[in-house]
Amino acid sequence: MSDNPKPQSQPPEAKGAKGDNTKPRIYFEPLDPEKHMQGFHELWTHEEALFWFPFPVKKSISESREFLLKILPNEENPDIEKFAMMLIPENCEASQKEGEGGGNEEEGKMEMVGFVGTNRYKESGMEVGTSISISTPTHPPSFHIYAMITQLPIRASAQSAMRATISRPIQRCLRMPKMTSSCRPSLLQHHIRQYSTPPPTTPPPSDLRSQFASSELPQQVPPSTQPTPKLSLRPYIYATIFLFLGLTAGQYTRLILAPPPLAPAGTKEDDRMVEYLTAQASKLPIVQSLSTDPAWTSHDAYTSLPVPERSARLTTGPLAGARALGGYQRIFQNAETGETVTVVWFGGAIAGWPGVTHGGVIATVMDESLGRCAIRQFPGKSGVTANLELNYLKPVVTNSFYVIRAVPEQGVTERKCWVQGRLETLEGRVCVESRALFVVPKKYITRALKEF
Repeated sequence: MSDNPKPQSQPPEAKGAKGDNTKPRIYFEPLDPEKHMQGFHELWTHEEALFWFPFPVKKSISESREFLLKILPNEENPDIEKFAMMLIPENCEASQKEGEGGGNEEEGKMEMVGFVGTNRYKESGMEVGTSISISTPTHPPSFHIYAMITQLPIRASAQSAMRATISRPIQRCLRMPKMTSSCRPSLLQHHIRQYSTPPPTTPPPSDLRSQFASSELPQQVPPSTQPTPKLSLRPYIYATIFLFLGLTAGQYTRLILAPPPLAPAGTKEDDRMVEYLTAQASKLPIVQSLSTDPAWTSHDAYTSLPVPERSARLTTGPLAGARALGGYQRIFQNAETGETVTVVWFGGAIAGWPGVTHGGVIATVMDESLGRCAIRQFPGKSGVTANLELNYLKPVVTNSFYVIRAVPEQGVTERKCWVQGRLETLEGRVCVESRALFVVPKKYITRALKEF
């Protein structure tokens, strides 16, 4: 950062003949609300001077003062700078002599003809605003009015930006007639901050039209010489993971909605499935507990039925095999309490909705399970169903083990018995509740069933 030069106390010596337009005519000084308030207000009362500014005309000095305090350096924009543009009379020496001899001091006062300064800093550069109006109380508005907002590169210093922006338009526009006034000190007040960055090499726009896009074709940007980034494997890894998840979900959905055909009952595949289910059932806690308790006796379902008759019955014919009810069905009975516990396997071929056991099959199994409990209470070990009530509480899924508990109610007679039953999961959650009435026919003789 270079040191700021000391401000000049007196303007440079005016050389040349009277009326010479090559003499310095403009000097700048920091914009002061007290010193320049009147000139600033007069500048903001001309609509022509504010044509390119997005601000309305000020109607009173109070409005102009409030606006001036806003555009001066503040907390939001501490680096902005504003300068008053003061006009030097053309005949400085003559006006000085006249002033000493009692000339008109009001006419000799320096007039503020505009202001210039930085507005704000942006990512694209620094914004510089300029407003010049050669229309003062002592001179009619017969001269050019010049207003411009220039976008400069961000590396351009405030001093070079201001000088480059206002130097050429002022030399061209400010041609004043002869006037008598006294000179004021300091053609250029060096109160502008100095920066280490060099000024821009390109000249600023000379008029307003140059700020708009030209009709020339844009220059082609040379190709980048940066190295090509390496390809990332992350998209391929994500694609593989999502493909695997999609295939897995699709296969699972297909198996539920359209499962493959199961082996029919009596085939080798079905026999191997029955052996597998029997081995898995023997590991269940409830099967191990009841099998080792001497108060309970157990047997497989339908063992007392003759083999030729099994194909004619529903549960041992169409519903036989591991695909339905023949995979595993073990009955445990307690002679003291009369309670019956059945551990049953529901296969995949007896589904109503995909994966859910058909309600009619559940009713058939509950009827048989509660009937086994009631028949053991009759002397003839035989009976028929008179009434069956079912409450379906939760869905019973296929390809799973379930437990059916049946308990006789009090008041059992030789010909009538009420039984309550529940279908539960292995964890004890109740899926179906039932109640049934079994009777012994008077006019018909039924066959006794021992291990039914």
